[in-house]
Amino acid sequence: MKYLSFLANESGRVIYKIIFYLHNFIARLFLRLNFKAWYRNSLLQDYFSFGKSDIDLSIELSGNEDLLLSAQKIQKIFSLNPLIKEINFYYPFILKELPFIANPFETSKDPSLLKFLPKLDYSTSQNESQKFVYLLRMYFSNLKQLNKCFTRRDLEKWSFHFKLVGLSDCLAKLALIKNEKDLLEIIFENFAGLNKKHFESIVHISDCQLAQVPLHLQFQQAPNPEELFNLMPQLFCFTGTDLKNCSIFCEQIFIFQMSWETLGVLVQPLLFEDGNHTHLFNLISTLNNASVSDFECELKKKKLIVILNQYVELLSSLQKN
Repeated sequence: MKYLSFLANESGRVIYKIIFYLHNFIARLFLRLNFKAWYRNSLLQDYFSFGKSDIDLSIELSGNEDLLLSAQKIQKIFSLNPLIKEINFYYPFILKELPFIANPFETSKDPSLLKFLPKLDYSTSQNESQKFVYLLRMYFSNLKQLNKCFTRRDLEKWSFHFKLVGLSDCLAKLALIKNEKDLLEIIFENFAGLNKKHFESIVHISDCQLAQVPLHLQFQQAPNPEELFNLMPQLFCFTGTDLKNCSIFCEQIFIFQMSWETLGVLVQPLLFEDGNHTHLFNLISTLNNASVSDFECELKKKKLIVILNQYVELLSSLQKN
């Protein structure tokens, strides 16, 4: 049975790649744009599942000037196939800042992107907070499925995630998981810098389901909103809450969540093609108001503010043309 499943997945992987190359050929034939495209994430990993996995793409554009128009055209063609989901756009402005804002664990799933980065360093003093941010982001990206049940594919996917961050000791516990709360407990128990209040704040969001309850209500109903904001500021930057009274470890989580979000908005310029930059302004305001005691976190905070402000200027100039 396992052998048949393996054959089905490997055949499916070939089909997915053919779909990608076909759309890439069509885009190059009709658009005549200077871009490079490649696939990343599950299509490159052992947890790929034919019919369940998506095709995630990365697109490198040669210039900033025609960013929005080029992205619109490329997305229109690649999105003709429902299997092609997330398309990240990389261009000179973001590639310059990529080494500063990229999460090393997430970026390692996009090997072609690594050529723009120095050799990844997994041994820095902030390694643990980067690990936690990666796992928490993966948890919420998989939350809808986890709320239903923990499937064999989830087991394979989370085995990959824990191995990637160097937590192979957790693999045996994955077989005992019944729901998303069990998984979250495994994640939290590996980080001594977090306490029960932090866990309870995230469990609350897990129970709410992100898409089913408005974010402002989730924040109001959270048992520990300050801890929730510290761990997930990208979701609640509109609340006007300030970062305060938290440990260095939580300051690092805050900064790396904001770094991840900054990269996320930079690679998705079409989110702002209508000229609405509210989320960007909320991110900038949250960073400006955040009081951090750690010197490295303060430097990163100031750099992120500069990057986001420059991004707003870039989008504004493109939308005027």
